[in-house]
Amino acid sequence: MANKRAHSNILVYRLVTPDSIAARVDVIAAALFGMKSAVDSGRSLTVSPLPALLLFSDADRLFLARSPAGLPRDSDTAQRVAERFIADSRKRLAQAGEGLAALLPPLVHESTRAVRAPRSGFPDHWVCIFSTRVMSGVGPPLPVMNGLFEIRVGAEGRIVGLTSTWRPLAEAVRSMYIPPPKEASDAALVYRIEGSLAPQRFLSPYYVRVHDDDGRLWPASGHSLVIDMIAEQTGADIQLRALPSGGSDSYRFAWAMWHLTSPNTFTALGTDSRVRIPLGTAANVIVDVEDTKTGAIVRAERLLFASFGQVVSRA
Repeated sequence: MANKRAHSNILVYRLVTPDSIAARVDVIAAALFGMKSAVDSGRSLTVSPLPALLLFSDADRLFLARSPAGLPRDSDTAQRVAERFIADSRKRLAQAGEGLAALLPPLVHESTRAVRAPRSGFPDHWVCIFSTRVMSGVGPPLPVMNGLFEIRVGAEGRIVGLTSTWRPLAEAVRSMYIPPPKEASDAALVYRIEGSLAPQRFLSPYYVRVHDDDGRLWPASGHSLVIDMIAEQTGADIQLRALPSGGSDSYRFAWAMWHLTSPNTFTALGTDSRVRIPLGTAANVIVDVEDTKTGAIVRAERLLFASFGQVVSRA
């Protein structure tokens, strides 16, 4: 576990707005892969406008191998190819300017494995997984949950695929440090990237007990919010309550849901800390909770199955 000595503050990171990254997808494609645009023959690069997720694939080469000819001979060689690509890409992104160097933070190699082509069964490429670390200001660099880079190395050392769940950092700010509660004394201190569709403005630290099936979290800073969503039957309705912990204790709520039978139709449910939903509803319910003082925002989500006399919900 990271250093738990008494500290007055800890670093949190304001994130680059995702749409500003998405708007420069052609520049990123040229810097990383020498492409003329985000779609160049069989190669394509997409940048999600919400989390700034990077996704590159070379459809002319990916999963089409008819033999292992030209592949890096082993995992160590493939790892070196991926690391050289990372180093060269950092230089090209820095030269492109506009803050694009933030797309490639310091990376730590986690694993490399061979992937076979589904039709031929021959080794098609190597996939190299890298994780991210950031400085906390209270000790050594800390790991970032969900901040992964997946780089696929094909024949002749070509990069044939890349997936990044990293969210680029704009600046570091100091936040109040929250010591771990007694029940989290054995938890790890990490930074956390939210799910791919969840809004996020800060990369903030949390305590996480990684061996728990439920992946329980506790806030470690004044910008770290944890939301518990409680479901209770009240007469002919289900009452859902959002119970935030962490932050400033001044919150703004925004509820919405979509029915399982019409997942593309959102229904706004209100801005109170609780909502009521009629029994018999089967829906995915979300609540976005914003700290009105720090601007931090986090989303909680629950899949709800409801019938008369029974409430079944799953986080």
